[in-house]
Amino acid sequence: MDKLPVDTILGEQDIVCDGKHCLIEVRLPWYRSLPLSTIEIEKLIVNDNAVESESISLQINDKTLSAETISNLTEEFWFITDSAWLVIPANHCLEGTHNKIELSFVLYPPYIPGFRRVVSQSKLIRLSKEASY
Repeated sequence: MDKLPVDTILGEQDIVCDGKHCLIEVRLPWYRSLPLSTIEIEKLIVNDNAVESESISLQINDKTLSAETISNLTEEFWFITDSAWLVIPANHCLEGTHNKIELSFVLYPPYIPGFRRVVSQSKLIRLSKEASY
């Protein structure tokens, strides 16, 4: 059975790579838009290797933001219809094959005090040879 939209965080697009960075499409696993400050990238594992948070950026709303700074962005929103992209060093991805991606987000919706929702997904995603981002 397919995951429901609120349980899906890994997008349908191939991983794209420019030789220096790879981009992984991600979706907001919630039923309404949220400020970036309420979203935490809890873990990202690519091909059984953890990607350190200092190496992860989020490309969203025509900006590239470090994973560590999004917790301060109360006025920047992720809209539910928009994809975002995790930007990681290219050495984490294997060219010419599928890559195993394991991702967990933690959501802290501002209108539900004390609520913490963890959404995790694992998926094999092909690395595209064309960098079209």
